[in-house]
Amino acid sequence: MKNTMSNISASQFAALLLIPDTFAVLSLRKGVSMVTAAAFLIATMIQLVLAIPVTKLSKGKITVGGSAKVVQIIYFAYIILWGGILFGMLRSVSDILSVPTNYLPFIPEKLLISGLIAIVCIYASSGGFRILSRAAIIAAALGAVSITVIIIGALPVMSAENLGKSLSEGIFSEIIRGISLSGGMGTFVVLLSHYEGNPLKSAYGYLGARAVVWTAIILTTAASAGGIMRFTDFPVAAAAEISQPFASQRIDSLFLMMMAVLAVFSVSVQTAAAAELIHGIIPSFDKFRGIVCVTLMILVSALVVPDMYNIAIAAAVVFVLFIVPLIMNLTGRRRSR
Repeated sequence: MKNTMSNISASQFAALLLIPDTFAVLSLRKGVSMVTAAAFLIATMIQLVLAIPVTKLSKGKITVGGSAKVVQIIYFAYIILWGGILFGMLRSVSDILSVPTNYLPFIPEKLLISGLIAIVCIYASSGGFRILSRAAIIAAALGAVSITVIIIGALPVMSAENLGKSLSEGIFSEIIRGISLSGGMGTFVVLLSHYEGNPLKSAYGYLGARAVVWTAIILTTAASAGGIMRFTDFPVAAAAEISQPFASQRIDSLFLMMMAVLAVFSVSVQTAAAAELIHGIIPSFDKFRGIVCVTLMILVSALVVPDMYNIAIAAAVVFVLFIVPLIMNLTGRRRSR
């Protein structure tokens, strides 16, 4: 039975899912090009088709929370995996983030950044999606404004020649990377139980908005930083550094602030989803669920290196988005007969 206090609107639904996807693409390693943009669009369309079984389940009022415990465990494990990958991305991009460590010189800067974000995530996710969904609109708006400013600032240095200099893999490899980069599809399935609108329309709206955001970021990065992409580990960050829309003020601080906000929300969303599933798996486990989930994500992040297991992660996305809901649909039909 749904808790009406936890119901979310279409805009909140999209914001909760777009924030982690945006953080993931901003943390991209390796080169990007027009091939990457096209491949990511294809990956998004593939996911839209794969989402049909789970939208049918949601339309029939069948949710993950009301499913067998083995199904809940599968989604819990997957969300912990994706949360760990997000923490791994955070650890990778912490080279471009910096916090004052004068008063804590004995703590490595990367560990301090991860620890501070973990604490904020535990607090932010403690209220569940009811609180996160409200704040997500503000965070998404901040991200949209920041990205728009960076794109406008990059216009003077954009060049069609830079697109030709961009480095990327073949189309198939880039499609796999696009699918693996959208690991939040497990949370998408969980969030459907909080959304009372048309589930298929929600998928259209979310994935359509993501396609626009990803394409804008990738093409801006390729056109502005294509000439230096071979010399940087983080092409999107390099593009943000090149972008200087204000004559007297560097844009780097805006980019770093945006990354910090998106990182916190990205992990918080996964934490809230995982904590909700724990409550379904072990009803008596009512306290410290957020702490347990974040701890597990940090442990996973120490084992998983982003961009090294794209095929495995893409396969996991297909499994939780299509295979499991398809099996649930088929078994549900047999029971009804």
